[in-house]
Amino acid sequence: PTAHGLSERSPTVVDLFCGAGGLSAGLEAAGWTTVAAVDADEDAIATLRASQAAELPIPGTTRRFLAGTKILLRDIRELAARELRPDGVVGRWRPDLLAGGPPCQPFSLSGKMRALDDPRGRLFFDFVRLAEELRPRFVLFENVAGLVTARGPNGASGAVLRLVQRSFEKIGDRKSTRL
Repeated sequence: PTAHGLSERSPTVVDLFCGAGGLSAGLEAAGWTTVAAVDADEDAIATLRASQAAELPIPGTTRRFLAGTKILLRDIRELAARELRPDGVVGRWRPDLLAGGPPCQPFSLSGKMRALDDPRGRLFFDFVRLAEELRPRFVLFENVAGLVTARGPNGASGAVLRLVQRSFEKIGDRKSTRL
């Protein structure tokens, strides 16, 4: 372990829109360490905290699910990147992976398909903002198939997906200060 308690061999992940922790569970089973998990849903966070308190074993390892993970009940629009840093870390830090799936209801075929007209449909902008501030080595952005054809402000099918892609591409070319 390093000075901040993280293993040099275990890549780190910050899980945005974490829900009850399904993505974190899969990543931790694959060898990642979740350093922070964030969601705005109180029930999801309560479930996640209960799972952490239960010290559930990660199969095939001596590790425990979410051991040492900072679990935050927060609206991503009000979240600062510095809040995602592991406790005790000084100086520059960035996660290996920034992962998450913004709310899918605005893009789901079983929903109203309001896309960017639904405030939840614009939360990806804050995902991008945090990616720019944190400068992770990798980004995992997941959503429903309806995002592929979601209509943007111009009414064109697929415009929202192109906007998401362009937003991430723009920050890939910019320099920013790491935390």
